[in-house]
Amino acid sequence: HPALAYVAMYHDWDWAAAEQEFQLAIRLSPGYSTTHQWYGNFLAVMGRFDESVSEFSRAIALDPLSPLKSAALAWSYYFARRYDLAVAQCLRALELDAELAVAHAWHGLALEQQKALPEATAAFRAAVRCSGRNVGFLAGLARVHAVAGHAEAHTLLAELIELRNSRYVSAYDVALIHLALGEAGAAMEMLETAYAER
Repeated sequence: HPALAYVAMYHDWDWAAAEQEFQLAIRLSPGYSTTHQWYGNFLAVMGRFDESVSEFSRAIALDPLSPLKSAALAWSYYFARRYDLAVAQCLRALELDAELAVAHAWHGLALEQQKALPEATAAFRAAVRCSGRNVGFLAGLARVHAVAGHAEAHTLLAELIELRNSRYVSAYDVALIHLALGEAGAAMEMLETAYAER
C-alpha cells in the first residue's frame, strides 16, 4: 500500500488515491516508519505542513537512528519556508551520517533560500561528492552557481544537457538552472518538457 500510494503521488498525480493508500497503509501497519515518511512527503506537497511535520516526527520516533528520515523532516520545513529549522534538521541528520548526500542537498537548498550562497555551494558540492555525481545534485550545484553569478553554472548546465542524451536528467532541474540564469524562454521550454515527462 505505501508503494501504491507513492506511485499514485509521484507518477499518476492522483492525490486522492495516494492519500487513501497512505491512510490504509498506516491503519494496517502503524509501526512501519517509511509509510509515515512518505506520507509526510505527500502532505508537504499538498501544503499541509503541520501534518507533514507530524508524520515525519512519527517516522523519526519509530526509527530514530535513520539519517534519511531525519533529513526528510528538513524537506517539509523547506517547503513550509521555515529555512532555519530545515538547516538545523539537516545538521542533525549529518551528525548521524556525514556522507548522506540528500542531507547535504537539502541543506544547500535551505541555505540558498537564506542567501548564504557560499555555504549553499559547499553543501551542494558535498552532495555531489557523496552521491558519485548524482545529476539532481549536480543540477542543484549549477543553480546555486547561477544564482551567485558564477561562470561554472554554464559549464554544469552544458554537461547536464549533454547527459540528457544518454540518461535521465530531470527537465525540471534544467529549467531551474535556466531560470536562475535569467533565461526565461529556455526555462519555459524545459518546464513544458518536464510536464510531458511527468
